[in-house]
Parts: sequence; C-alpha cells; structure tokens
Amino acid sequence: MDRVDITLKNGFAHILDVPGLNYRSHKVQEAYKRLPQQVVLGSETASTVSSRGVYKFPVERRSMAMYDDHQSSSYDLEHCNWSDLPEDNFILYEDLPYGMGEFVWTGFDYLGEPTPYYTDWPSHSSLFGIIDLAGLPKDRYWLYRSHWNKEEHTLHILPHWTWPGREGEVTPVFVYSDYPTVELFINGVSQGKRTKDRLTTPRTTRAARHSPASSAIATCGWTPSMSRAPCVPWPTMPTAMPAWRPRCIRPASPMPLNW
Repeated sequence: MDRVDITLKNGFAHILDVPGLNYRSHKVQEAYKRLPQQVVLGSETASTVSSRGVYKFPVERRSMAMYDDHQSSSYDLEHCNWSDLPEDNFILYEDLPYGMGEFVWTGFDYLGEPTPYYTDWPSHSSLFGIIDLAGLPKDRYWLYRSHWNKEEHTLHILPHWTWPGREGEVTPVFVYSDYPTVELFINGVSQGKRTKDRLTTPRTTRAARHSPASSAIATCGWTPSMSRAPCVPWPTMPTAMPAWRPRCIRPASPMPLNW
C-alpha cells in the first residue's frame, strides 16, 4: 500500500490477507492498531541510494542528496524523501512482534528511475540496488549479509583508503559485521575493541585520520562454537572508540552515534 492513510480510512487495507506498507515506516504502529489482521509487512522498504566505491563528505544522513558527478555516497546514509535506511527497518520489523519482515527495494540497480537525478542527463540508472548493474555487491550488500546471514560470518570495512589530498583529514570508517566483538590494530598496536550487545545493529563507526603510509587490520571476537574470521585490512586510524548504533522503536532515528 502506497497511500496508507487513504486505505486505512476507506477500509481497503482491512480486507487484505496480509497488509503491506510501502515505506511509511512511521505508519506501521498506527496500522497495527487499526487493522484486524494484527500483522504488518514491509512490502517495499529502504530505497537507500548509493554508488559502489563512491564516498562523499561530510558523512551524514541526507535525503535526496545530489552531487555534480550524479552519484550517491556508499556510506549508506543517503535515501529518498519518502524512504529510509536499512537499520531503520531492522529496528522496526524486529522490535515489533507483529512485524512480518520486509521486501527491500531493490536487490539490483536497474535502468530507469535515476533518483534523485530525474532530469540530469546522462543519468538513467537507479541507485537503489544492493548490487550494481555489473552484478557487483555494493557496501550495503555486506550490511544486509551481516544482519541476515546466520550461516556465514561477515567482516566488511569501508571506505577504500586511496584519498589523495585528504592526508591528515578525518575520514569516518564503517564496519559491517555479525561478530560480537571487533578489534582494530594499527602497525601491530591495538586501538581498542568494541563489543555489541542485544540492542545493537551491525554498523559501527570510527573517526580516522587519513595516513596512507601505515597498515592496519581488524580481527573478530568469537566464542568456542564459532570459527575465528580471517584478519581483514583496515585503513589507518588514530586511537578512538567505535560506536554501535543503538536499537529503538524510532524509525526516523539519526545516523550511528560517535564518541
């Protein structure tokens, strides 16, 4: 249902076997209270926009952000004016017992609907996809995998670390992982670790000062029933504590906290 208010008012939503809301996450709890089915499905969610390998600064949550190169940031914090971010839906449909789950728009980029560049030639491809037109996964693919794949572990770090002209500038680093603990090492020295708890989502952030000469790795925490994941290169970073985004029933909550 796109026009949620209308379908709730005219009774159309009441006769559906499974009422589904396209976006309108702020209407989910109202729909549950007004509908006899006592369940709600995210029939179309997210519409987060990103371009594989493209990162924009400053890193902040933005709606309908536009740039001269007609791309969207792969920090996965940009969305349409009617939509939201993956974590918004993780929080909503898992915290609410009547939330059945979601269908994400979209699995792949496709030709057409080049939101937000509707009239900006030569833009003609969508940016909604978890996977791009070449069939290559964007960073967002690993965010969904870290949250949904219960059979394989995920440790994904972004962005890339080739930033000529940004030497010495602070560059946020995001990590997507299902592991409970992630520890960062720079030149063999631990920069600290962060352990998730029950009330967290897969995304964590650190503030990093760019320096192309150093090396770093991230390792995962594990329990006796888990295999340790291989070390994954992590860009150079100063000592800093990461932050996991807290879960709460606030679909419009802001980007991950930092301290």
